[in-house]
Amino acid sequence: EGTTDSIRYYADSSGASVRYYLTNRELRRDATSIGGGDELVLAGVAELKFSYYVASTQSYYTGIVATTNPNAPNAAEFPGLTQIDVKVVVESDGQRRDLFSQVRLRNSPRKERL
Repeated sequence: EGTTDSIRYYADSSGASVRYYLTNRELRRDATSIGGGDELVLAGVAELKFSYYVASTQSYYTGIVATTNPNAPNAAEFPGLTQIDVKVVVESDGQRRDLFSQVRLRNSPRKERL
């Protein structure tokens, strides 16, 4: 599941999951369901934004398009998710840093061979 400032991925078929989320200017990782804990990843976070993308087709060579709501994919879009953009704005000691990363989901969606 995913929202603008929270994302959960499933670690196995039993439903065990890991969640990253923003609370009180902290990026946190909750892995309690897989035997970990809730831990601080990054402090001083002014903004956290996840944007979600799906494959435009199911062919082997395909482009990507934003989900219907780019910051919260719906259940029908989950199987086709291919990329998640992550934007983090951190503020500390009067300094501001904008960080950006792209996460490409391996083997998602399953591609047809040509």
